[in-house]
Amino acid sequence: MGTKGSKNVPKKPKASDGRPIVRADSRPEEASTYFTMRGDSATKIGDGTIIQWDFGNSTDEVTDSITTTIPSGYKRKRIKLDFVDDIRIKEGTIYWKSAPFGCHIDFWVVCPDNEYYISYDGTPTQAYGDIPIVHYVNHHLIMDDCPMGDELNTEAANEDPIPTNYELWIEVTIADGNTSCKGFAELELYRERTHLLPGESV
Repeated sequence: MGTKGSKNVPKKPKASDGRPIVRADSRPEEASTYFTMRGDSATKIGDGTIIQWDFGNSTDEVTDSITTTIPSGYKRKRIKLDFVDDIRIKEGTIYWKSAPFGCHIDFWVVCPDNEYYISYDGTPTQAYGDIPIVHYVNHHLIMDDCPMGDELNTEAANEDPIPTNYELWIEVTIADGNTSCKGFAELELYRERTHLLPGESV
């Protein structure tokens, strides 16, 4: 008979003084907790798109139905985030002002056009057009003002990291004609790098 493989041996992490470490959180050992209100740029961590919206302008407005159909009499803004490292989503907080009844927020993980995702049968599949993979926050209704924030809590982060070729989409859908609603959001993530050291690149 063969011996047990290393995968069958439980990990027993210890502190520097030899004390055993018992962990009850979902953060991988190699990752840091990272709070952010923006994505990454192509050359810098934390210097990408800001998670904010202002219906006083037409920035980020979309008319397609890639994710869900825009209801009649409504309009939608879509904020796209990119990250240069794999990430795990833990929690988040939404802040807003002057949201009318019926305004709602959705949060998607999307495989962009020509990239690859794993289909339901487990095979790698090329995306023809942007393909929503995970509907992380579904039709989260907001109304009036929430300057202190609406926190979305969970006990654990997603187990599988979101790869760097995917995008995060935050969509805000509101009654057409509204020009006063604005807001922003914060994400709590797990990732290995939170800042580039001198001489380091993405």
